[in-house]
Amino acid sequence: MNAKIFYIFFETVLQPKSSGTILSQKRDVPDFSWSYEEILKVSCSWAKQYSLALKSTHHKAHGFSHISHIDSNWVNLKSDGSVRLDEGFAATGGFVHDHNDRWIIGYCRYLGNCTVVDAELWGILDGLNLILDRCFWNVIIQTDSIEAINAIQEGSLEISNSALVRRIHFTLTALEQWKIQHISREENFVADNLAKSVNSKRPGLRLIVDPPMRI
Repeated sequence: MNAKIFYIFFETVLQPKSSGTILSQKRDVPDFSWSYEEILKVSCSWAKQYSLALKSTHHKAHGFSHISHIDSNWVNLKSDGSVRLDEGFAATGGFVHDHNDRWIIGYCRYLGNCTVVDAELWGILDGLNLILDRCFWNVIIQTDSIEAINAIQEGSLEISNSALVRRIHFTLTALEQWKIQHISREENFVADNLAKSVNSKRPGLRLIVDPPMRI
């Protein structure tokens, strides 16, 4: 039972009266009384089941350590973040390619001053939004940041921006399937170079239509 149905049930069926909260007389509902304790016990049980169901939607597919190939209906997102702490300068970059390693779109963005993990998460969020804009629904996310993977898979919000992680979770619910994988820095050098290519503080996402020469 989802939250909306749960709310409507209590709004329409439970009616407060002077003698306590009882079930109102309706054609399909028997006329009997519930105590406040019974109502709270049932509502807590339903709320717990709804929470577990909602949590499961975040993991339509689990991450794993090795991907031998990409099926034709999947796309691959590689992203990375770059932070120069001494300058308070952070940027992110990444790109999307298909199952034949053909370039679909690249991107980079100046972020301002933020943590390394947040830069990594921003890169993933930007890439996911571009993927959805192009109507792809099955995505493999690849990053060299273990912290970003943990934040997304396990909800380790204490190490990152919780609002940013929630935005990523919300975006992931629009996909049919997604997987996340840790890769080495060497495997992620293109995304790393895109992030490091940002040298101005101009706001906004910059799209890269053609792949760099070295890919």
